[in-house]
Amino acid sequence: MKRIFSFLFIIVAVIGIQQITYAEDTFIVIHVRANDAKFIGTSMGGALIIIRNAETGEIMDKGMTSGGTGDTKRIMQTPYSRGMRLTDGNTAEFRTVLYISKPTLLNIEAHAPGNMDAPIVASTQVWAIPGKHILGDGIILTIPGFAVDAIAPHPNQSFQQQTNIPLKAHIVMMCGCPITPNGLWNANNYQIEALIRKDDKNVKTVKLQYTGKTSTFASTTNIDKPGIYEVYIYAFDPKTGNTGVDKTSFTISD
Repeated sequence: MKRIFSFLFIIVAVIGIQQITYAEDTFIVIHVRANDAKFIGTSMGGALIIIRNAETGEIMDKGMTSGGTGDTKRIMQTPYSRGMRLTDGNTAEFRTVLYISKPTLLNIEAHAPGNMDAPIVASTQVWAIPGKHILGDGIILTIPGFAVDAIAPHPNQSFQQQTNIPLKAHIVMMCGCPITPNGLWNANNYQIEALIRKDDKNVKTVKLQYTGKTSTFASTTNIDKPGIYEVYIYAFDPKTGNTGVDKTSFTISD
């Protein structure tokens, strides 16, 4: 009799464990879009996706988006209607499968673009239900700003007083989309300037002009006082609020 009870106990325990630990594959696709532009993919180093359990902080998965920036006409030129997909099979994405046994609140972070020294972070929360897949456009996180790369001056580059100091930057949307006058991303609508500072004070602001080379802007300036100067080259779109900044510096010798 004891053996029978022991056997029944083991069966009940096993069934209980199976009920407790039973989980289902739950597929989730995540896209990262640049504000007022296209999707962030391989050409910009992708976007780092981190998925955490919102309750415990445990990282459930992470990885990079990969793929193309998407269909320009569909994303930027076709009027959007409810239910319309913005992505297709070639659009950059991060796809994961979570093995969960109960509804789980997720924190999802996107760090993008991947080729920037200081990527911008966007995040959201979503409930994941076992076996209920989030596919199609899935979850779309939006990264604001411009990707600004200061080309000149080189950090800590030295100049003589009253020398023409070059100010130059390569500026694109966060997806890598080009900026040109009268283009789809119109440089004429953006404020592109260099703010020069010394000793925590603003010295001057210099407007950068389009050079004729796609997404490249430049100007020159001169400084008559010796010292170390910081340069913040920025782009600003007053319509969307998109802002991007890169920092460099130079020295004026005695």
